[in-house]
Amino acid sequence: MSQKPSYEELEQKIISLEQAVEARIKVETALVKSEKRFRELAELLPEAVFESDLTIHITFVNLHGLNMFGYTRDDFTEGINGLDMLAKEERQRARGNFIKRMKGEKSGVSEYRGVKSQIGKGTTFNVYLPSMDEKLAIPVEESKESARGSERILLVDDETAGLNAMRKTLELLGYRVTCSDSGIKALELFKKEPFAFDLIITDMTMPVMTGKELVKEITGIRPDMPTILCTGFSDQIDENEALDMGICAFILKPVIRNEIASAIRKALDTAK
Repeated sequence: MSQKPSYEELEQKIISLEQAVEARIKVETALVKSEKRFRELAELLPEAVFESDLTIHITFVNLHGLNMFGYTRDDFTEGINGLDMLAKEERQRARGNFIKRMKGEKSGVSEYRGVKSQIGKGTTFNVYLPSMDEKLAIPVEESKESARGSERILLVDDETAGLNAMRKTLELLGYRVTCSDSGIKALELFKKEPFAFDLIITDMTMPVMTGKELVKEITGIRPDMPTILCTGFSDQIDENEALDMGICAFILKPVIRNEIASAIRKALDTAK
């Protein structure tokens, strides 16, 4: 039978925990101050400076970056993916390089052609992205307006950050979004009201029920239900298999706003 710790031992453990918590608070406070200082300095630089999260959604941009790309702070607050700022033909290479960087691998040339949100003359400037020690020389070209709508979408992803980012993107495009963080929960929602949604967008890799399995269940209930499958690099399904299943679009993550907007409109308009 194990011996119960003494009062002195318990007291020492409590003191150790308190010290650990205090140290953690100090570190977090220092990080907040450091980030604030970085952003203050970034505002003074004559170059565009960006921060992004691991889904490549922009979390900070300095004033020079706003002016160069023709965006406002509200645009970034509402949510912009960094890949949306690149020319369409550059995004696949940029996506691959970003993933390689996240894995600690060497990537290809980090020079891309960018797009500007407003009509303007082409130019070149430097952008510094997280986890990248190179400058991205980005010539700017005019961008196109994303396709919009007001239909009802059931959005499924087990990753909270990805789910929230996608929800915000879809809502900005005008769609009415219902979110679910698992395939099982999404299927239950759909079974209750199979005609309450106009489109299903689901992640592929999820525990218990994958996106592919969810699509099979949903189309078994309602064969005319349009679906879009989003995935990272998955060996469980490829684009050809997805299209053979009747899935309307196979979208690689990180998701680009214009790409998903176009895929949604095509899926909905084809289903009408």
